[in-house]
Amino acid sequence: MRKLFVLILAIAPMLLSAQDFNVGFRGGFNLGNYQGEDNGGNYKFAGYAGAMLTYNISDIASLQTEINYSMQGFRDHVDGESVSVALDYITVPLLIQFTLRNFEQFKFSLGPQIGYLVRKHEDPEDLYRMSPEMEFSMGAHGDTYEDFDYGATLGMEYEINDQFYIQARYYHGISKLFNEDAIDSDAKNRAFSLGIAYRL
Repeated sequence: MRKLFVLILAIAPMLLSAQDFNVGFRGGFNLGNYQGEDNGGNYKFAGYAGAMLTYNISDIASLQTEINYSMQGFRDHVDGESVSVALDYITVPLLIQFTLRNFEQFKFSLGPQIGYLVRKHEDPEDLYRMSPEMEFSMGAHGDTYEDFDYGATLGMEYEINDQFYIQARYYHGISKLFNEDAIDSDAKNRAFSLGIAYRL
């Protein structure tokens, strides 16, 4: 870990000095839930923050990777009681971005995303009851949720000026949200996000 940190410090000035690279930061709000063939949750309001590195291929195309702390999850009802499940991920998308020549202030993006679950919290914590909507018992297993999540991201951003952008995205999970050994469900993560990006 220490060697990796030293390597990052060594190459960062070279990346920042290259005209084809841009570094930036982003933050905003998430609306997260899950969706399966037979069930689905209600949206949970949360937030995200992260950093991004963009490589400019041409004047209309670029590649962008990010590392984000993304707070997601869902809401549901168990025995008529509202419950909230917070699932926080470290996410790393790899996006292809392009601009339409006649609409230069708009940029569209598409690409895969992977995530690692770093925090989970169920409120109330005692959720060993059956949910009619979800058709399974939450909290009955320590490893209820899969650690890794992957899917696809589709987004659009609007350029306010040379440095500030408004970003809107939709994340569509492909991997299963729940551990198969704990819950027999094909439910997957879903998330809408809206926020601000700043490029140096």
